[in-house]
Amino acid sequence: MRHSPNRPPPSKFTRRRPLYHRAGPVEALEQRVVPTIMVMGATANEAAGTLTFFIMGDGTNTSPLNLSYATVDGTAISVSFGDDFTAVTGSITIAPGDITPHSIDVSINNDTVDEGGNEELTLRVTGDEVGTATGTIEDDDGGLTDPTD
Repeated sequence: MRHSPNRPPPSKFTRRRPLYHRAGPVEALEQRVVPTIMVMGATANEAAGTLTFFIMGDGTNTSPLNLSYATVDGTAISVSFGDDFTAVTGSITIAPGDITPHSIDVSINNDTVDEGGNEELTLRVTGDEVGTATGTIEDDDGGLTDPTD
């Protein structure tokens, strides 16, 4: 078999048929909507006892969205390592078309230590969709004074 000087010789990897085939009329492409979740942050005074995040879908999902969530330490430290909040993990499923907010409660500790300002933690959501939100614990403690002064 002769080869053109502009083409390499055929090998076992050379395609013997065209890459594109002519077909009938072009069909309309199906438009795919990608569902979105919203993870809403939260703010609470540490005396409130609970910091509540919300997760919700935008209603465009046509199948269930399976999500996992977990708190992540920031300047606020979880009880397993400190005393600001209790770490939370879990999962939720958002049904097709559901736009109802799903609440995630995080217990916060009303300590008496002046942290010098507000403290933050993150709620991380993973699974079929991903997102994060910040939770702020407002410090309600004044500075500690030395009783010997």
